Amino acid sequence: MRRVEKKDFEVLFKWRNDEDVIKNSREGKGKNLEEFTKWFESEMNNKFSYMFILENKNEYIGQINFEIVKGESVINYSVDKNFRNRGFGKELVKHIEEFIYDNLEEVKKIAAYINTSNTSSIKIFESLGYTREIDGKYFVKLVK
Repeated sequence: MRRVEKKDFEVLFKWRNDEDVIKNSREGKGKNLEEFTKWFESEMNNKFSYMFILENKNEYIGQINFEIVKGESVINYSVDKNFRNRGFGKELVKHIEEFIYDNLEEVKKIAAYINTSNTSSIKIFESLGYTREIDGKYFVKLVK
């Protein structure tokens, strides 16, 4: 796993507009090129935002990102559709937890907001010891 670089823009744009990613996102819609470009540039320059990419043998597998707000790190991740249901989501979350615990002592809580229909992602976080802080109609907030 490595930090996202400008060269990753195209694959991240593709993933952000993947039908399943859109369905499971809080926004519930994709981003056009202009919107995504603004978001990407903002995230690349935000000292409280971190983006990582998982590759294997020069194949993009997935991404994970988080932003720190008031001591809480909120995680978002996605896995390329060709690599789903193979444990990579869990691997991404475990790697990012390790990074946070080793490098960011100001983070007191790790959280994820997950669409209630995204049972695979909920299971990943719960299997890693996350508990439900908010159990809403459309989203759950899992924390550790």
